[in-house]
Amino acid sequence: MMNRGLLKLALWLMLLLSALMAGGCASQSARMDRDEGVRAGIDDMNAPRLKRLGDRFQKAGDLQSALQFYRQAQLKAPNDPDIDTALGEIFLAIGERERARTALEQALLKKPDHEAATLALAGLLIGDGQFDRSEKLILKLHDAGRDSARSYNLLAVSLDLKAQHDAARLAYAEGLLRAPDDADILSNLALSMALSGEYAAARDLLQATDRPEANSRVVDENLALIAAMEGRPDEAQRLAVKALNAEQARRNAPFYARLGDLSGRALASAVFLGQLPYDDGAKEAASPEIDRSETDRSEIDSPEINGSAEVKLDPPKKPVPIAPEKKPEPAPASVKPAKTTSEAVPEYHLQLGTFSSLERVEKAWSLVNALPTLAGFKPYYAEGRFKDLKTVWRLLTGPVKGYSAGKAICAELHEQSAECTVMPFVENLKPLEVTENIGLQP
Repeated sequence: MMNRGLLKLALWLMLLLSALMAGGCASQSARMDRDEGVRAGIDDMNAPRLKRLGDRFQKAGDLQSALQFYRQAQLKAPNDPDIDTALGEIFLAIGERERARTALEQALLKKPDHEAATLALAGLLIGDGQFDRSEKLILKLHDAGRDSARSYNLLAVSLDLKAQHDAARLAYAEGLLRAPDDADILSNLALSMALSGEYAAARDLLQATDRPEANSRVVDENLALIAAMEGRPDEAQRLAVKALNAEQARRNAPFYARLGDLSGRALASAVFLGQLPYDDGAKEAASPEIDRSETDRSEIDSPEINGSAEVKLDPPKKPVPIAPEKKPEPAPASVKPAKTTSEAVPEYHLQLGTFSSLERVEKAWSLVNALPTLAGFKPYYAEGRFKDLKTVWRLLTGPVKGYSAGKAICAELHEQSAECTVMPFVENLKPLEVTENIGLQP
């Protein structure tokens, strides 16, 4: 027979267990009520509000929450291409490329000239090796006067991946006109120079670029890529440790070792996309598009791919050599000789403004020519197109040797409230004949 003390304890435990169970049920019920309330709240929201919340979560990096709000917005506004574009960008960010492609193509079906959807799809196509289709999308935007720094950056990368480096330089130049200090364009231009064997010029450009903390890692990664292209994998790994860490740099060592053996499109694909061919040779790919089934993905982080003159996109008449024809003396079998180059310091032009008439170009030169910084420089001009497809005239001077020198001159001019952008060397500029006592008509 149970004594009274034990009986009281048993009853107390039963009451406690009942209370806990009731509390648990109440807590679960409260959570269900809360979730139903959230769902009901979402159901009561209109599409614009859902889009704003999706934008907020996307900017905060909470892609799953952003996805939830965009999907709800899509149910309420199925014909809104902005929602399809946002979904496509999120799918691309989380690696669901086919779903991204479908969403972006849906956006363009609803609005064929949607700029954000066009550029996102163009970037996806570049990653898939569909360069011609990507360029067609970008040039369609340009023909409609919807060019931007980002569109020219994507176009230039696509051309570089096809080993059309001269045409790529023109596209990078157009991007820099719109965003002179764009870190992505400057980084990709430097890699383009290295692909043409201009290693010192590429390093000069990267090291002269302003290096806020956010961009410092990318600069060091690209310097590592350039060292690897030169055939200096140990130096590449040393530089990579600064950008990544010792373990990541160690995993990238095989990538750096192979990079120096590649050339042409195989090298460009490795540099911009992080894709190495299974074949150890440095031969060109037989197909004009990259065959994804014959490539593997390196663990290296590849660089970002985020008024205008008309750019001719014809390929160069002959391929640009990756290394000089004269080979260095053979080294011992255990040491791979570094690539050598007899490159001179590259020249750059300085753009001092874009104007609506040649008369205004002459007037602008008469004003800036008085600045001591430009003493001894000669003026040139070039015609081009701006976003509204009207003809514009550009004032240029130079050339100067080295990107660093051009950047220093522009910095001095900026302090004197003058416009200045460092541009890749421009062929066949027209000399500006300045008329005395120029005056503009009111």
